[in-house]
Amino acid sequence: MSSYIQSAMAYVAKHHIIATIVAIGIAVFGAGGALAQESMPIKTNSIIATVQVGLQHFVDVLDAVLFYDILGFPFLVLWLVSAGLYFTLRLGFVNVRMFCHGIQVARGKYTRPDSVGEVKPFAALSAAVAGTVGLGNIAGVAVAISLGGPGAVVWMMVAGLLGMSTIFAEVTLGQKYRKVDENGRVSGGAFYYLSQGLADRGLAGIGKMLAVLFAILCIGGALGGGNMLQSNQLTATLISSFSLEGWTLPISAFSAVAVGIVLIGGVKRIGQVAEAIVPTMALVYLVSGLIIIISNAPLIPYAIGHMFEMAVTPGAAFGGIIGVMVHGLRRAAFSNEAGVGSTPIVF
Repeated sequence: MSSYIQSAMAYVAKHHIIATIVAIGIAVFGAGGALAQESMPIKTNSIIATVQVGLQHFVDVLDAVLFYDILGFPFLVLWLVSAGLYFTLRLGFVNVRMFCHGIQVARGKYTRPDSVGEVKPFAALSAAVAGTVGLGNIAGVAVAISLGGPGAVVWMMVAGLLGMSTIFAEVTLGQKYRKVDENGRVSGGAFYYLSQGLADRGLAGIGKMLAVLFAILCIGGALGGGNMLQSNQLTATLISSFSLEGWTLPISAFSAVAVGIVLIGGVKRIGQVAEAIVPTMALVYLVSGLIIIISNAPLIPYAIGHMFEMAVTPGAAFGGIIGVMVHGLRRAAFSNEAGVGSTPIVF
């Protein structure tokens, strides 16, 4: 997530005028929220409290727009799934057709000595996977099941399959519109293909505005939804698992220092560390899952049948089929990050 913040801040710095306009717009929303919520039991003379209320109002506005209910589906979830379905059909089921090719690319089969890029394909893949396994794939599945029942897992798998096509489109656009400076440093991501891609279609102004807005929101999303949430879960898990009450500050400090050492080395070191850690993490993840599955082998047929049954005929307790689909698709969007715009940054 930290590499996303660096890229987003770099883009915002290059387009400070537009960034200022967008920031003013966000501030106006925030100020409106502060004025509209003066009745809240917060000290109005506190700068922190005022900013908190303003940001809360801005988030409430985003929530009202992005999660607007359309036929029982939140707008954002429906949009991401529709995009995945569109790209899957438009690209001829690229998620299935080129699956083996993707593995070969990650292994570096098509990498040449003169290839432009700061990290190897496998390192880029590891950096992208590092932020999703665990927080999204483990905790996300648990949350989906608790809210939507076993059937939600099926819809998470469907969304994940469609999301592969979305990520393919994102990464392809990122490669097409990325920039390489005179020192060989690569800059890319949604900021660039939004601004330049829409400029090619005669919508340069809208493209730049959307690119800067994405960069600013990317910083907030990476800090809140990525770094803060992950570090919080790491600390909470260690404390609860090993009875380390009172060790919150030392654990947090160690995490901050360890992450800082990696970040100082830039995107290359991020890729190198991810390349070294992620395979071990994936191995532990898979082995742990296999141990649980094998130890409960007699229940596997029933579990699979029950999942698919609950996916299409859930009880009223889970909100019916629409409720199960929403919980599964919503958690899948957070788990695989398809359509979020983070993956093209590292690729």
